[in-house]
Amino acid sequence: VLFTNSKSLKIFNKEDKEAFIKHLLHLLIEILQINQEQKVYLSEFKIKDNLFVSGWIIPLVKEKGNILFIAHDITPLKKEKEKLVDKAAKDTLTSLYNRYFLEEYFRKVMNNIQKGEVYSLIFIDLDDLKLINDRFGHLVGDEVIRETAKAIRSSLRSDDLAVRWGGDEFVVIIKGSTDVAKIVADRIQVNLNKITSIVKDEKVVPSVSMGITLIDSTKDIKTVLMEADKAAYDSKIEGKGKIKIFKSSI
Repeated sequence: VLFTNSKSLKIFNKEDKEAFIKHLLHLLIEILQINQEQKVYLSEFKIKDNLFVSGWIIPLVKEKGNILFIAHDITPLKKEKEKLVDKAAKDTLTSLYNRYFLEEYFRKVMNNIQKGEVYSLIFIDLDDLKLINDRFGHLVGDEVIRETAKAIRSSLRSDDLAVRWGGDEFVVIIKGSTDVAKIVADRIQVNLNKITSIVKDEKVVPSVSMGITLIDSTKDIKTVLMEADKAAYDSKIEGKGKIKIFKSSI
């Protein structure tokens, strides 16, 4: 490094400057190699966990092998943008992702499936929410929805995704086969059984009916949801609080 201004030293970690410069140079060289046709390259960079910059990479024609890197700190803007994106993608009542985020996420899942990965979907229908609303009021109903969402979230692994589909319905994308999804669904049932609310001296325990289906590259999101919803409906017909895996009649 031939020159750094005082601002760059202030932004970057002074205590580990040599390690940081080595990391930054490796990053810049790698980007230049990928973008050989571009003499000037502009991009956002995540330098470390709490630092984002927007920068120009400019190869110096008269000094072959040297580059000029000009950047400014966009960390506050990046964090604010992430908050807005997160807010737009989350359900306000449960803090789970919403159906619009699911549609975007499903496209990524389909790409991964085409690369050989396996995914399943669980459709979760909260039992008797209307009865709870009618008997105890919508505030209690909302609390039951929130507690159900917590039980779902606490049952998932880091690779899984939980969504509030709407009203009393939830969708979970599982990385793995329907057998793996069944294990997660069983865990949701166990965690739900731990929830007990006392309202007007009556015990309220959330119950859900669940349907599971395999996601494959021949199905669109509508088909997958219809299959899992059908299985959830069948489990509800059989007595509620059950789990069914979709089986095609074809």
